[in-house]
Amino acid sequence: MRGKRVFLNERLKSTFDEPSSIKMRAKTLIIILLLILSSRIFAQETADTAYIFRFVPGKDMFYIPYKGNEVQLHRLQSALRAHHPQLITGQMFLCVSSYAASSGAHATPQRMAYLRNSRVKSELIQHADVTERMFVTGRLIASPYGADSLRNVVVVTFPAGVEKVERIAGPQAAEKVRSYNDSIRYADTSYHINTNHADTICHAERSEASTPLQTQGEEILRSAQNDRYPASNDRCTALSLRFNLLRWVTLTADLGLEYRPAFLPVSACC
Repeated sequence: MRGKRVFLNERLKSTFDEPSSIKMRAKTLIIILLLILSSRIFAQETADTAYIFRFVPGKDMFYIPYKGNEVQLHRLQSALRAHHPQLITGQMFLCVSSYAASSGAHATPQRMAYLRNSRVKSELIQHADVTERMFVTGRLIASPYGADSLRNVVVVTFPAGVEKVERIAGPQAAEKVRSYNDSIRYADTSYHINTNHADTICHAERSEASTPLQTQGEEILRSAQNDRYPASNDRCTALSLRFNLLRWVTLTADLGLEYRPAFLPVSACC
């Protein structure tokens, strides 16, 4: 009997060990999905984002603690650090624009807008490792900004749109930005195609791997029961303990009791 138990354990172990080929294919698919996902995240981060810096009416000084400017500045610096290679190669630009600047004691609205843009750019050049050629600077926009009609604000858009780059930096710079944006959109499309294909492959492999295991496991359990309780002409009533061994292997307990007539030896009934 002990020899039968050892043989049964060995058969169960060999049955439920996943083939190495399936493991290797699963690892390969996971690596591919992670690479595609990283390119997807990178593409999402390049969406146009506006960073709003508020100024005191009639003043050109850039006060960082003023009305959330510090939070906006930290967010912008983080984005610039993440995309610094694209800024160096001219694939991305920063757009700086002043909205609804009020005049000061000795400055017209146009002069005030110029000074405020310069203050923000100087802060980024000093602390965000950018240079003047990475900016496309707009003139004063007299109308308020956004749905909230914000006045006396400088808005930094990153990355700058292709039209803005072409209008300020020229067609050559715009073409480089356009080519980079096209490559990002291509990576985004490839992500959806490859993800759907990978899901199909994983589903097929799981089906192929699970069906033989379930069949073999049921055969082993039936064989073990037949070895322990051989058929006999003497009928008696027995209480059987049933469980799903496949679920127990995956740490999902499934236990039940079944009462049924069974053919057992006379010695087992008495």
